[in-house]
Amino acid sequence: MNPDTVLLPICVAIALIGVVLTGLAWRRGNKGRVLQGAALAVVPFGLYLTGLLSLLWDGVVAVTQWAVRLVFSPTVWIGTSIIGFSVVLFVVGALLRKAAGDTKPVKSKSKKAVTQDKSGGKNPGSKGSGSTGSGRSGGAEVDPEMAEIEALLKSRGIE
Repeated sequence: MNPDTVLLPICVAIALIGVVLTGLAWRRGNKGRVLQGAALAVVPFGLYLTGLLSLLWDGVVAVTQWAVRLVFSPTVWIGTSIIGFSVVLFVVGALLRKAAGDTKPVKSKSKKAVTQDKSGGKNPGSKGSGSTGSGRSGGAEVDPEMAEIEALLKSRGIE
């Protein structure tokens, strides 16, 4: 089937609906909506003439053919089942990993504590424990640059 035999009548129908809605907006005196309606009424013709509507049509036809093949093809059902099985395995693996308690976050927390201790004495305006007194958790003081910025802001009276 030639897409032009379907797409051109669809463009005309959409444009006519747009013109009717534009006429209703004109009767209500809403000039801004009239201009917007006129703009939207001609968009289908622009899409048709640039070929974008044919591209959209080809996409809809391809998805429809795939859906029909999905319903009637055992090969596609097997492939879909394999994809579903892999998703289930991935989710179960993530749940098991969470339940077992991964050791990687513990290592990164100890690195953060070491970094916090190192940056504690270097920052101007920092207190002896390495915190800036702003009430934030230890994760905000890991970056020495952020600690310097925070100290500068505190020295200017900005909390």
